[in-house]
Amino acid sequence: MIESSPTVTAPPVPARSAAPPGLRAGGALRTFREPRRTTLAERAYREIRARIIDNRLAPGTPLDEEALIAELSIGRTPLREAVKRLESERLLTIYAHRGTFVPEVTIRDLR
Repeated sequence: MIESSPTVTAPPVPARSAAPPGLRAGGALRTFREPRRTTLAERAYREIRARIIDNRLAPGTPLDEEALIAELSIGRTPLREAVKRLESERLLTIYAHRGTFVPEVTIRDLR
């Protein structure tokens, strides 16, 4: 005799909404607002930039990485990323084997 296998049925597939992406059924808009997270490097960048602009880091002074790491409660890598970004904007100057210094900043440099 031939044995028949039990019939297997697939689980029901939920019905799709007829609304296009971004709209709820009924036409209400859905908002996709992800909270913007600030990275440690971004936070360090903003703080150091503010200190340079406010003249809390005076022109010609060396940047004390260890003090900034402690004050901002961040690691060395985010600080160095911020320093590189500030150097590219000419708000800091890095001298090999000497350190990082705050240059003279003019209004033109801040634009």
